[in-house]
Amino acid sequence: MVSEASLRKRGLSCWIAVALCLVGRVASADDDALLGKAEAALRAGNGQEVVDLLGPVEEAHAGQPRFDYLLGTGRLLVNQPEPASIELERAVAVEPGHAAAHLELGRAYFMLGSDERALEEFDFAAKLNPPPNASTVIEHYRKEIAERRTPKRVKLAGHVELTAGYDSNINNATSLTEIPLPALNNLEVQLNSANVRTGDTFRTVTGAGSADVRLDDAFKWVTNASAQHRDNNTKQGFDLSSEEIFSGIAYQHGSHSAELGLLGGRVYLEGDLNRRVEGLSMDLRERLWESTQLTSVTQYLRYRFPQPDLVPNSFNQVAESLGVVRTLAGGRGAISTNLLLGWEDDTDQRPDGKKRSAGLDVGFSWVQNEHNSFYSHLTYTNGRYNMQNAVFLRQRHDLFYYAGVGAVHTFGDGFSVRPELTYTRNNSNLPIYDYKDITGSMNVRYDF
Repeated sequence: MVSEASLRKRGLSCWIAVALCLVGRVASADDDALLGKAEAALRAGNGQEVVDLLGPVEEAHAGQPRFDYLLGTGRLLVNQPEPASIELERAVAVEPGHAAAHLELGRAYFMLGSDERALEEFDFAAKLNPPPNASTVIEHYRKEIAERRTPKRVKLAGHVELTAGYDSNINNATSLTEIPLPALNNLEVQLNSANVRTGDTFRTVTGAGSADVRLDDAFKWVTNASAQHRDNNTKQGFDLSSEEIFSGIAYQHGSHSAELGLLGGRVYLEGDLNRRVEGLSMDLRERLWESTQLTSVTQYLRYRFPQPDLVPNSFNQVAESLGVVRTLAGGRGAISTNLLLGWEDDTDQRPDGKKRSAGLDVGFSWVQNEHNSFYSHLTYTNGRYNMQNAVFLRQRHDLFYYAGVGAVHTFGDGFSVRPELTYTRNNSNLPIYDYKDITGSMNVRYDF
C-alpha cells in the first residue's frame, strides 16, 4: 500500500510547479530570492527550513498568495495544521483559483479533524484539472475521511522491536562489595556477587499487539498484549522475560474519554517465574481546551513473588497519577506534568513494612519534521517505609530519580529507529538498596 507521506510528496511536487506559474510575484528582488530558497526547500520536502525562512517575515508578506502558500505548506510538513490553515485561507481568499492552496488547505482541515471543510477544499481542487498525482492524493484523503466516518468494527495493530545496548547495572544492585550490619555491631559482611553491581551488553526482542472492537459510537472493547525477552551477552543469570495483557472498556465522547479494565503480567528471571502482577486500571481524560488535557490514572495491583525465599517481598499497591498535558506550537510539541502518589501494603511480613510515596513526572516531546522527533523524561519519587529494618536498625527511606532522552527517526512504511540514553538513581539510607544505572540502547521497530 502506498503511504500517505509518499502520496503527499508525489502530489506536492506536481502542485508546486503548477502553483508557482499561477500566482503573482513579490516585487522585491530580495523577496524573490527568499521565496526561491523556500520553494527549493519545499521541493526537497524540508518543511522546517521553509518555516525558518518565512516565519520571521510573515507579518510583512501576509496576504501574498505565493508567500502564504509556501509557508502554509511548509507548516503542514512539520505538523502545524492550525497556523497553516490560516495562511492557506489567506492564499485562496486573495486568489480563489489557486488550486494547490485549496488542496493543502484541505489537508490542514483534515489534520484538524474538520472533515466537511476538508472535503469542500478537495472537491474544489478536483474541479481545477489537477495533475494525475495530485488527483491520487485527493482520492486518498477522500477514502481516509470515509473510513474515519465509518470506523471499522474490529481494528487490529501490532509491532515488533529489536533492541541492543549496554546496561551498567543489569541487576539494579549496590556497587559496594561489603556492607556493615548494625544488628551485628557493624560487622562487615561480604556480599554475594549476584548482589553487586554488574554491567553487560544486552539484546531485547519485543512483540506487541492490540485489538479494538467497536460496540457503538462511544464505546469499544480494547485488548493490548505484549511479550519481551532480554538476553545479557555474558551474564545469562540475569536474563529477563515478561508478558503483559490489558483488557477492558473504553469510552470516547467529545472532550471526555475513559478506560477501565483488568491487567496482568508475569516476569521470569533465567526462565523461572520471579513475580506475577494482576489488578485493575482506570484512565480518565478531559480536554479543557484545544491544547490542554487533564489526566487521571488509577491502578490497584497485587504483586506476588511465588518462590519461598521471595514471598516476604509480596505487596498490594494503589498508584495514582494526576496530570496535565499541553500541546505546543500547533501540535508540534507536547509537555506533560504528573503528580505521582503510591500506597503499598505488605502482605507477607515484608522486612520494611508498608510504603508511602509521592513524586513528580515530567515529559516533553517535539516533532522536528515528518521523519524526526525527540523526547525527554524526568521522574522523582520520595518513598518512606513504616517499619524498622531488623538488620539495619532504621526505617527505609528511598529517593528515586530517573532521566531519559531519545530520538525517533521514521523511514516510512512502518519502520523506525530510536537511540535512547537513560539514567536511574535510587538513593537509599539502607546501603543494600542504594544503586545507580546508566543504559544506552538502539531500537529498531516495525509497526503493522
